[in-house]
Formats: sequence, structure tokens, C-alpha cells
Amino acid sequence: MRKGLVLSLAIVLMFGLLVFAGNKGEQKTLSGTLSCMGCDLKKAAGAHSQCKIYGHRHTLKLADGNYVSFMENDHSEMLLNAGGGKW
Repeated sequence: MRKGLVLSLAIVLMFGLLVFAGNKGEQKTLSGTLSCMGCDLKKAAGAHSQCKIYGHRHTLKLADGNYVSFMENDHSEMLLNAGGGKW
């Protein structure tokens, strides 16, 4: 009986994974300013940013003041260096 329950649960989970595997989400276009969140917070609120120690946290600052952060990896390196390293 326990084997049957585990097998049934595994089948349900696999079906759920297959249903959501093709869902790529919707694509959106955002516009804003490429900036460092730590430096911005330091200027605006006197935050103790540690950009000199750990590096800048690259973000896109939207017009409404919200930030969108980037996953830093090999594929995002060109985008993050678009400012020519001028932070």
C-alpha cells in the first residue's frame, strides 16, 4: 500500500513538472538607468555600501524608483559592462 502511495505521488509530481516545463513566462521591455544599488543607497540615505570591497551590485533603476537586479553570470557580463566600467 505504501509503495502504491509513493508511486502515485511520484506520477502526480512528474505530471506537474511536465505541465510547467513549457511555461516560459511573458516577455517585457523595461527602461531605466543602469546603476549600482549600493552607491545609489549611499547617496540617498547614507547607507554603508561596500562596493569597494565586494564590487558593485548592478541594477536597472526604473522611473518609479524600483530596482531590477541582474543575475551575474557569464551571459550577463556584456550587459553589465555596457557602461564601460564607469561606476
